[in-house]
Parts: sequence; C-alpha cells; structure tokens
Amino acid sequence: MHQIDIDNQVHATLRELGRTGDTFNDVLRGVLNLNQEGPRLMPGGHRRAWNSKPPLGALVRAGILQPGQRLIWNRPRIGEQHTVTVDVHGNLITAQGRICPTPDSATRAIVGYPAAGWPAFRTEDGVSLQQLREQHTARPGDGGHYRS
Repeated sequence: MHQIDIDNQVHATLRELGRTGDTFNDVLRGVLNLNQEGPRLMPGGHRRAWNSKPPLGALVRAGILQPGQRLIWNRPRIGEQHTVTVDVHGNLITAQGRICPTPDSATRAIVGYPAAGWPAFRTEDGVSLQQLREQHTARPGDGGHYRS
C-alpha cells in the first residue's frame, strides 16, 4: 500500500465526488476510469457493483454529445459565462482542468457551492443537458439510468 500527500482542496474534492461507503481510492479509480474489475467490497464487507461511467457517458455513447464538445453555463445576472468540455467518458472538464463526473459536480467545482448543473449547462445551440437527458431517456427500449 502506498501513501500520497494531498492538499485541503484535493481532499475536499475527493469527499465531494465520493458516495457513501467510498474510499478516496475508490473515487480516484472512478475518475481515472480504472474500475473495470466488477463488484467491489465496501467497508463492512458489503458487495456492490461500481459504476465508473459518468451519467453523461450514455449521451456520448448515443452520439448526442461529442467528446471535445463545449457546454456553456451563462450567468447573466452576475456577468459570468463558464465553459466545460465533454471528455470521451462523459466527464466534464472545467477551464481549470478539474474532471467532474456529473453536471452538478461541475457547477460546484466552478462556484464552490451546490448548483443544479443539468439545467444550467447548455450546448452552443442552447439545449440544456436536462433536455437532452429527458429526450434520451424517453426513447423506447432505452434503459439508461442517470444520477446527478
């Protein structure tokens, strides 16, 4: 087992990205897309399957979003516009280089507090991620499930 030192910001981000029962190693494996081995043991010996695929991954796989595509969050009341880029796995990459597995985690990474990312981020054509998700999940025979 190896040990690494991290600063307070990295620690806080790992906590933010994790889910109940996740270790920091689990979170890092998800961000690095290293979770292809199947079910993992959670603390206490409970089994669960790790889903390392970001929820936007289904939209990328369906061709609705493209790797490298820019998404925009306009905040006209405060005169700000934020841009993220979709990666090949469906993560959102902020202008500062933070890898965010969900739109909600991307808004939080940008402003430092929770904000609804699904309706906030839009394609350059003005379509929100919320609209794209609803259209995709409404398709017959599609079993796509998302978490935010």
